[in-house]
Amino acid sequence: MTWYDYGSIDLIDDVSTATGKTISTLTLFNGKLFMGYGDYGANQPPNCHLLGWDIATGVVVDYGSLNTVAVLDMNVVNGQLAVPYTDASVGSYPNAAFLDTSGNLSVVGNDLLAWHVYGSASFGGKRYISGAWADPNPPNNNAYGIWRDDGPGVGWMRWSGGNPTFEPNSYLGTQRSTTILYRVHGLFVLGSTLYAGFGNGTILKTTTGALGSWTTAAGGVGRMKRPVVIGSEAFYGNNDPPFAGQLYKHTGTAQTQLVSVIYDHTLGTDGNLYYLDTSMNIKNLAGTTVETAPANSRCIAYVNGVWYAGTTASHLWATTPMPSQNRVLAGSNVVKDSSGNQVIHT
Repeated sequence: MTWYDYGSIDLIDDVSTATGKTISTLTLFNGKLFMGYGDYGANQPPNCHLLGWDIATGVVVDYGSLNTVAVLDMNVVNGQLAVPYTDASVGSYPNAAFLDTSGNLSVVGNDLLAWHVYGSASFGGKRYISGAWADPNPPNNNAYGIWRDDGPGVGWMRWSGGNPTFEPNSYLGTQRSTTILYRVHGLFVLGSTLYAGFGNGTILKTTTGALGSWTTAAGGVGRMKRPVVIGSEAFYGNNDPPFAGQLYKHTGTAQTQLVSVIYDHTLGTDGNLYYLDTSMNIKNLAGTTVETAPANSRCIAYVNGVWYAGTTASHLWATTPMPSQNRVLAGSNVVKDSSGNQVIHT
C-alpha cells in the first residue's frame, strides 16, 4: 500500500524532548484515533492534551489539557475512553479522565493521590484504574494502587494516611516501596476474573474485587503494556512505550511469550491482533508481514481496511489520502496550527 503523511501534530511536536515528540499509542474511540504521547522520564511537556484525529474529516480535536506530562495507555471502558494519567504534573496528583461519546470529559478527582496511572478496565459493571499512589507519609511515599468506582454517593476509593488506612470502598492491600516495583501497570478481564499486572513481575487475580480476595495468577512481566482481550485470551506487551519490548499471551492459566522485540500491538477492527516489530514490519499473530510501516513508526492502528502509524517525529501516517478538510464546518472554533493541520478546540 501507499502511505500518506498527514503531517506533524502541533501540540505533540511542541514537546521539547525526542521521546515526548513520539506518538506512542493510537486508540480508536467514537470515530477518532486518540494519540498518546509525552515524556514522563523528563517530565515534559508541562501538560499533555487529549487529542483525537477525526477519521471522517481529517482534523485534530483538542479536548483540553490533562494536567499530566504523559498519557500513554488509553483504553475503552464501559463505552467511554479511559485516559490514565501516566505521570502527574509537578505539584499535582491527578488520576485519570473519561471521555464519553458526546465529547464530555470527566476527571477523577485529586483525592485519590494517584501518582502514576496506567491500567483501566471494566469488571462487574464498575470502572477500575491502576498504578501507584502517593503516600502522604514519607519516606515510604510509593505504593501499589488499584481503585474502583463504586458509583454515585460512594465514588472512587482512596487511601488516607497512616499504615495506610482504608476507606470503606477500598479493596486491595498495599505494599510500599521506593522502587518502581510499586506500580500496577495493567488490568484485564478474562471471563469472570480480573487480572492485575504488578511491576515486580507478578500477576494477581480476583473474582470479586473484594479486600483480601486477590490471589497469585500465572505469569507476570515487569511492565504490562496495554492488555488487549480477544475471546478467552489476553495479549500485552512488556516495557514502557515507545521503547521496544516483548509480546505475550495469557490464557487465564498460563502466560506465553510470542514475539521479541516489538514496538506496539493493536486490535484491528477486523478482530485480529497485529504488532509492529523493530524493522517496521506489521505482522499478524502467525508472523506473516501484512504491511510495512513508515520509518521511525512506534504505534499502529487498523481501522476498516486502513492502516495508521504514529512516528517519533509526531507525524501521523495512513494508507489512504487525508479526507477533504472542506467538509469541516466553518466557524470561529476552527483554526490551523503551525503545521497546517486544522484543529477544533472544544
